[in-house]
Amino acid sequence: MMNLLIALFNLRVTQMYGVAIGIWRKKYFQDDYAKWWMDKKRYPADYLRFLQFQAIQFRRCRHRLLRDSQWNKNDFDLVTARTANELSDLKSELQEMLENFKRKEEDRQHRHDSPDDNKQKNREMDHSERTATPEYDLTQETQENRQIQTLLEELNERRNESVEKFTKLEERMTRQRRRIKDMESKLDKLLELAEQQHHAST
Repeated sequence: MMNLLIALFNLRVTQMYGVAIGIWRKKYFQDDYAKWWMDKKRYPADYLRFLQFQAIQFRRCRHRLLRDSQWNKNDFDLVTARTANELSDLKSELQEMLENFKRKEEDRQHRHDSPDDNKQKNREMDHSERTATPEYDLTQETQENRQIQTLLEELNERRNESVEKFTKLEERMTRQRRRIKDMESKLDKLLELAEQQHHAST
C-alpha cells in the first residue's frame, strides 16, 4: 500500500511538471507575437546596450550565486534566501550607479549654467564675431545628455520589472509550497487510513 501511494504521488508530480513545461513552451516559444527577441538582428540599439550592462552586472555576481547554489543545493529555502540577498545587493549597487549618473548630469548642467561659463561663452561669441568663425553648436552634447537620460529611465524600468518578476516568483513559490503541504497532509491521512485498515484486518 505504501509503495502504491508513493508511485501515485510520483505519477501526479510528473504529470504536473509535464503540463507546466508544455504551458511554458507554448507561451514563450510557440507564440507568433513573441518572436522578435529570438532574432538577434532585430534587437534595438538601446536594448543591446542594456543587455551588455546586464551581462556585466551578472558577471559580477555569477560566481557567488553559483557557489551558494552548489553548496546549499539540498536546502531550497536557504538557496532562495541567498539569491534574494544577492539580488538586493545588486539592486543597491545599481541604485548607486544611477545616483552617480544623475549627480554627474546635474554637475554638468550646473557647470553650463554657472556665471563663469556664461562669461566664457560671451568671450567666445565676441571672438567668433571678430574672427567670423561659425558659432559652436551644443546640439550634439544635448543629444548625448538625452541619450543618457533615456538610458537611465530604461534602467529604472528594467529594475522595476526585475523586482516585479522576483515578487511574482516568490508568490508562485509560496503557492507551490502550500500545494505540497496540502498533498503531504492528504498523503498522511491516506497512510493513517491504510494503517487503520491494516490493524482492523489483523
